[in-house]
Amino acid sequence: MYTGRMTSRTIKDTTMKMKDIETCIANQKFEEVNVSHPLPPNVHGCNVFSVFESKGRRRVITEPLLNNTFTVDDLPHLSYPSRFAKRKNLQHKKYLIQLDFCAFYDSIELPSCLRDFFVFRKHQKTFRLKTLPTGARFSVCFAQSITWAIVDVEIDATVVVHTMIDNIIIAGEEGKEKEFLSALKSILLRIKTCNLSTDPPQEFFNKSDKDLLLLASATNTFLGEDYVFNPSTRERETRNSVKCLAKLSLAIQRTEFSYRSMASLISLILFMMHTIHLSPSSAFFMLRLYRGISVRVSQEGGDWDKSMSYVCPAAMNEIKTVSNILLQNKTSPIPVVPMFSYDDDAYDIVLFTDASAGGWGAVRKDKGTLGNTIYQQKWTNILKGEVRKIERTKGNDDASPTYFTTHHSAHAEPWAIKTLLSYLLRTEPNIKHKRIAVITDHQAIVFSQKKDNLYGGIGKGFALNSLFMIANLFPSISFFYIAGENNPADVFSRTFDPDMREGQIKVSHSATTLPLLKNTYCPVVEQQICSPHFMK
Repeated sequence: MYTGRMTSRTIKDTTMKMKDIETCIANQKFEEVNVSHPLPPNVHGCNVFSVFESKGRRRVITEPLLNNTFTVDDLPHLSYPSRFAKRKNLQHKKYLIQLDFCAFYDSIELPSCLRDFFVFRKHQKTFRLKTLPTGARFSVCFAQSITWAIVDVEIDATVVVHTMIDNIIIAGEEGKEKEFLSALKSILLRIKTCNLSTDPPQEFFNKSDKDLLLLASATNTFLGEDYVFNPSTRERETRNSVKCLAKLSLAIQRTEFSYRSMASLISLILFMMHTIHLSPSSAFFMLRLYRGISVRVSQEGGDWDKSMSYVCPAAMNEIKTVSNILLQNKTSPIPVVPMFSYDDDAYDIVLFTDASAGGWGAVRKDKGTLGNTIYQQKWTNILKGEVRKIERTKGNDDASPTYFTTHHSAHAEPWAIKTLLSYLLRTEPNIKHKRIAVITDHQAIVFSQKKDNLYGGIGKGFALNSLFMIANLFPSISFFYIAGENNPADVFSRTFDPDMREGQIKVSHSATTLPLLKNTYCPVVEQQICSPHFMK
């Protein structure tokens, strides 16, 4: 892989202290080597330094200069199940055991023929790495392949094993205790054979089968998520790990932020929101700040460590509000995977919607009933005409205002569906438990739901995002696209009774023939057709 590639023939001294280098040599991490300088062919430099960790230790970082000679396409690609897919696999598993390799990269010895690719200097002496470099672009793939080989044991179909580089979780079902223990012991034996250290240590598992099952029934943490067994439902629920909570608790105490620290804080919040299935559509201003940071950094020369002179109060309020919810750390049931289909019979309710400059209209078809229900509403005076301010973050006079105009479909179409869904929730509270298909001629709504992320979608615009805040209250709602000329709701969004009051939602009935869902378009259904297991 590295043969024939070119890097600098001269390298600077490492910033590491000689005392630390000698410690690494004693720990079989480095070795001294007799190499001339400038470096001869097929010998390449490596940046070696250490960073201080909150645990009170220094972590050694090794970054080969050869990294710069590779592109993404040159390297193998790893594929993992999504975070939600992992949760679904672990949802019905009573028994969980998590293992974490200690100093995994330092345990992987490099063959002698590869060590000259990772050379560094200190005080006129030359050293090279003996173990897998932490910062090499290929290291993750190499380490993951070792972990996959370790867990590649014969296990029962009811046992699930997930890995992420140096993390392993083994899961088994209630009633399949023998199969779970067999898989656990087989993997522990392989780890012992490979002479790898784990946390907890392997001696920790020298227990009776009864004690191991008791240990596996307790709360286990995997990749920042606690899996808590609910004895009532006999299922696992999720919450954020203690480490994530500690990071968030410390981060939100800051009063000044750099672009980097703010982006890191928002990233942590989004990660933790996903753990408890809290939709990010409820944090519109925070997401807008997140996007704005990247734009501002690119405009100012790429200095991520520059202090932020101003943070939108609305965004800061959302950060605090969401953080307070996260710090309560309540467990969240793992939701049902929504099903997407072009089959009309798969839905309890089908809604066709459309908006115009005068108002909006919708046609509703309930499964197993004759005829359709029509909904219509004229825009109120405050929503008419030119761009008008209609909402503002409460308690913040300097907060960024949000706007609405009926002449802009990006505002009117999402607002129409939001208004209809809000009305249905008020008048039919149990409707949120039904499967609903919404058909619109506004493509942005449909394509915002192009992934099955359990959030129904996230909108960059205020009106679109407001729609998804309501839509996310419906566990099983899908959006479909239909051309405007084929939308049966079009006529009802343009034709209103003269005596109809502005703001009134008029309900009537019609025998209008409706198009079938197979004549519409939904990107999630298309993806499911092309890849039936993409949500698993």
